[in-house]
Amino acid sequence: MALRRIPLLGVLMLAFVASICGAALAAKNYPDRVRDVEGGEGPDIASVTLSNTASTLTFRVRFVSAPPLLVNTGKKWVDMLLIGVDVPPFGPKPSSPGGEWPGADYALGTHGPSGIGRLVRLGRKHATPIRIELVTSGRTVSLTVPRRALGSPRRLTFSIAAAREGSSAATDGGFDLAPQNGTFRYELS
Repeated sequence: MALRRIPLLGVLMLAFVASICGAALAAKNYPDRVRDVEGGEGPDIASVTLSNTASTLTFRVRFVSAPPLLVNTGKKWVDMLLIGVDVPPFGPKPSSPGGEWPGADYALGTHGPSGIGRLVRLGRKHATPIRIELVTSGRTVSLTVPRRALGSPRRLTFSIAAAREGSSAATDGGFDLAPQNGTFRYELS
């Protein structure tokens, strides 16, 4: 009888320690249709996983191929990733696929194969971007944001765009949106 209690107690203690150390409290996966890049070639989003701890929020964007974000100096184009985030009180949703999103409070993103992303508060003059660690592993790009940088919300909505941008209309590539219309919703733990 005593031998059965020790493993259960050990499991409970491990769960308690993990929660104190900031282990992921919640994770949600949002699939995206593949091969839906519009207007040319560019990065193709396969899914997005959003998770949080008590102090951070991590966006993991998985692409169809690796490396996910490229640059070609000869042809003068670069791939970009942009995440729009809206926190309460929620504003209007994007007006059209890939169009302006006046309701977004923050923009998070990067260009090309980089180890740094940027987070900026939208709608404020002279908003200073915050540097965000960006990790690329295979087909996945992960950006971890301090919750306090987003105002420590309990819920949010977001939309993701990946595109190939060129220096001229002739070198511009395609874009992929996740979701194709509207926004995803996430409840933080």
